[in-house]
Amino acid sequence: MDVPLFEVAERHLALVADTETPAGIVVVASTPAPPALLPRPEGPALGAVVLDQVRDPGNIGGILRTAAAAGIRHVISTEGSADLWAPKVVRAGAGAHFRLFVYAGRRIEEVVEWLAEWDQCVLADGRSRTTIYQVDWSVATVLVLSNEARGASSWLDDVPTVRAAIPMYAETESMNVGAAAAVLFYEARRPFLGGTGA
Repeated sequence: MDVPLFEVAERHLALVADTETPAGIVVVASTPAPPALLPRPEGPALGAVVLDQVRDPGNIGGILRTAAAAGIRHVISTEGSADLWAPKVVRAGAGAHFRLFVYAGRRIEEVVEWLAEWDQCVLADGRSRTTIYQVDWSVATVLVLSNEARGASSWLDDVPTVRAAIPMYAETESMNVGAAAAVLFYEARRPFLGGTGA
């Protein structure tokens, strides 16, 4: 594929770049058209992640990067979350967008209807007495990660979910959603990774 290259003055680069100290290269590309339909279950595993009102671009980029590393192919965000294609998200994702299917800003009604197609919806909830180590991750599962400060949105009250917490010690209140995502992804995907790098 031929990609046109243009050399520009530093002052011009500063005008088009999104950072105060640009890395020295800028890529201009169109955002891929979003998939029309949300993904169907592909097998007995954690197959998709839903970001419920997650708004920090750095956290989202880190979540996308970790999802790609753990072999999770689909990440969906609901209305009110930060744009999955925002410049800060793309930078923090460090190339994860090229290895994932991302579904940005989907309507709650669509997500609720879609969740009914899966065997299980696990909601990360630090107040739950059930831990992530008690969840059966061997069925077709969607994991929902919610806003750190506000917790799960009210629409999830009407969705059958398994609420599960990451055990924490030393009276720790909560974990950063990006850090929590890494723990959850690798626990859920552990039987399928097997140390092979697959």
